[in-house]
Amino acid sequence: MHRLTFAVAIDRMNEVAEAMGLNRTQARLLMQLQPGASVSQKQAAGLLHCDPSNVTIMADRLEGLGLVQREVDPADRRGRSLKLTVKGKRVRRQFIDRVFEVPDSVSSLPGGEQELLRDILRRIVASS
Repeated sequence: MHRLTFAVAIDRMNEVAEAMGLNRTQARLLMQLQPGASVSQKQAAGLLHCDPSNVTIMADRLEGLGLVQREVDPADRRGRSLKLTVKGKRVRRQFIDRVFEVPDSVSSLPGGEQELLRDILRRIVASS
């Protein structure tokens, strides 16, 4: 059940990323950047479990879209940190909101069935 839930969540994130003009790795990087904080590209590579050169490529694209800005990393002047721009904060919020939208297949159910589904899902989560 956990694998299925995880697979559905990943599919949904990929679907939303594509609809927003991002690939899944760019969306993952965007999610790792917290509003108001900066993350070194090296740290981002660790969080994403990838090579720092891959983060550079992702950051190039996000910077080109105006979603992130690069700054000199205060901990290592040779490195760069990434920080969300105002637009990046807005796009990140939109991404999160869209990923967690209630699917039409659920919102179209009558209220009683929605409550039943919610209760069943809560029991599944509680028992795992």
